[in-house]
Amino acid sequence: MKLDVLIVGQGIAGTIASYQLINKGYSVGIIDNAKQHLSSQLASAIINPLSGKKWNQVAQFDKFLRDSLSTYKGMEQLINQPLLQPKNHLYFFQSKEEQLVAKQQIKPEWFTISEEKAFKNINSPYGYAQIKHCYSIAQDILFEKWKQYIAQHYYIENTLFEYQELKHINNQWHYKDIQSNAIIFCEGINAINNPYFKDLPFTKNRGDVLYVNIAELDNNYIYSFKDRLVPIKNQLFWLGSNHTWNYDNLNKDTQWADKCLHDLQEQLPYGIQLIDHRVAERPTTVGQKPLALIHGYHPNLGLLNGLGTRGYLQASTYSKILLEQMQL
Repeated sequence: MKLDVLIVGQGIAGTIASYQLINKGYSVGIIDNAKQHLSSQLASAIINPLSGKKWNQVAQFDKFLRDSLSTYKGMEQLINQPLLQPKNHLYFFQSKEEQLVAKQQIKPEWFTISEEKAFKNINSPYGYAQIKHCYSIAQDILFEKWKQYIAQHYYIENTLFEYQELKHINNQWHYKDIQSNAIIFCEGINAINNPYFKDLPFTKNRGDVLYVNIAELDNNYIYSFKDRLVPIKNQLFWLGSNHTWNYDNLNKDTQWADKCLHDLQEQLPYGIQLIDHRVAERPTTVGQKPLALIHGYHPNLGLLNGLGTRGYLQASTYSKILLEQMQL
């Protein structure tokens, strides 16, 4: 089988890169080990213009947003499914100090502040901010429908990539029965073991995520309390997450889960039903800077990884940068 580009991994990086290549007219194939602990599929999957708790705008947000909207809307047309949902983001201050920090940075075009003690029956003793220009991404549809699209029109193999089977012959990459002009590694946490890209500034952490049903909560908003609450479908919400840097297993952190549910219940007057508790291992780079790299000796070998918590916002831009570097 001959391909223009073989992609290893179908998390957010591989999904976006494959779409951009197809949009340019290239033939693609994907090899993806659909691991249970895939971090992209357990992320909050939102676009948020603000960074951290200092209320600063994400650098180059306008460019990231423009690239993201173009990509997701293009994918919507191919899979005939909605992916983007505009949502205002309600951030409930947890202290007076938090509110004061936000007031010092207030920009009405990005967020407004209310000192009301409640929002639609939600307890808000320190008021809340309403953040504009936010979106949630239907990640379950994104990954599943894109996988189906690739399987129908191109090629996808759901197996573990075997590095020892990869050969470079006459400027072509040969992997088993596949011959490809270029390869892009988008393999998430597995990149730590990639022999072609050694000594990268990778580290890793693990995170827990809860899925809860809240029948009476308005699902037209993203909510931030002590933890973030993101509507997924109907009354199902994503709740999380934590970051654990020292660990030796991927067992569920039930102590964290109990506290997370308790904290949420203190602010919500509605019943909360726990549906699921999942754990993922995340690739992280020093300084949390994404990696869009080409190999030092092989310009047709690339890597896209380390997109982090803003992956759903930044993936389109960094994928474009990598493809330009690879002259694709």
